[in-house]
Amino acid sequence: MYKFRTLKSLYSVAVTYRLPDYTEQKFECKIVVNAKKEKDNYLFTLEERFEARLNNSKPQKIMDDLMIQLGNCLYPIELTASAAGELLSVPNLWQIRERWLKTANGLLKRHRTQAFKNYLEAAQKNLSNEKLFLSALNKDSFIHLFFKNYASNSVELEFVNFPYQNRKTNFYVIKKPTVSGTYVLVPSFREDKVNESGGKLVWWKNKDSGESFKIKADIYLDTSESQLYQKKILIEADEEKHKVKTGLFF
Repeated sequence: MYKFRTLKSLYSVAVTYRLPDYTEQKFECKIVVNAKKEKDNYLFTLEERFEARLNNSKPQKIMDDLMIQLGNCLYPIELTASAAGELLSVPNLWQIRERWLKTANGLLKRHRTQAFKNYLEAAQKNLSNEKLFLSALNKDSFIHLFFKNYASNSVELEFVNFPYQNRKTNFYVIKKPTVSGTYVLVPSFREDKVNESGGKLVWWKNKDSGESFKIKADIYLDTSESQLYQKKILIEADEEKHKVKTGLFF
């Protein structure tokens, strides 16, 4: 998939949940991405995440603000990916872990509640080894959709905390043969108390250099009680700040 030598870009991310009562919850942020070819693989550096907003404004609740600060301190995140776009490793995991621990300890001193302490103790386990950290990273909508081999015939997506907290929904990605870059999302297995679930994903890539330029996913789940849950994810590069080189001099 990837054919570039270097990439510098700014991606915007918007994740919207629509609940059965028609209320919406929206998270938005921007992520600076740099990447370069290294032998047969690619090293991506997610330099920073900024302008994180909930429902079009800065977090109003203390816990929401703490979660965003902890998420921001993970950056920069180095990720090795195959030329097909699949995640392989996290070269700077231990630097990430040190930053997270320092930030977590500082936040806990200012917000010493049992609930926050319990959260930090559980979250710290994800930083103990690379396998656990990659699994945790894959819960992030940007990372989960951006680093996928959509050319493969066996792509599966897992949406955590959907349709609601502590639940997850899995889909197989099936390409529409007549529409380039368009995929149907089919449930991986039948679930109790679910009438219907599914969705669509559209993937725009740079035809010359292979990297993702825009990804749009729309999923839904209708329960046996006729409760409709929806989730929309939009990832899009800033065209003016998207710079890619495919050769030594251009």
